Amino acid sequence: EYVVNPALAKDLLSEIGILAKNGKIKNDKIRKYNQIDYFVELMKAIVSEIPEDKEIVIMDCACGKSYLSFVMNFYLREVLKRKCRFIGIDYSEIVIEASRKMAKNLGYNNMEFIK
Repeated sequence: EYVVNPALAKDLLSEIGILAKNGKIKNDKIRKYNQIDYFVELMKAIVSEIPEDKEIVIMDCACGKSYLSFVMNFYLREVLKRKCRFIGIDYSEIVIEASRKMAKNLGYNNMEFIK
């Protein structure tokens, strides 16, 4: 069973290009989806050690397209209902701008991307 359920994360997975318009995972993105879901599964143990009244701040260095940050943000905010903030850093202005646009489209105002 997946940690990040495609039915619940439809908007997110569509925005980052994992889901097709029919709501199914794209054939060429199945491996990427498995990777990001496994990452969240690994992070569950770490997150569980952080007191629930504390904000979780995650810095993603060399964030690239920020798939992991976006999915982790979804999991923390939408599934666990935890207060969190993300800072993505990359050298490419193109990926930073793309990440900013995706965060805006998803209403993720708790994400910041820096070149």
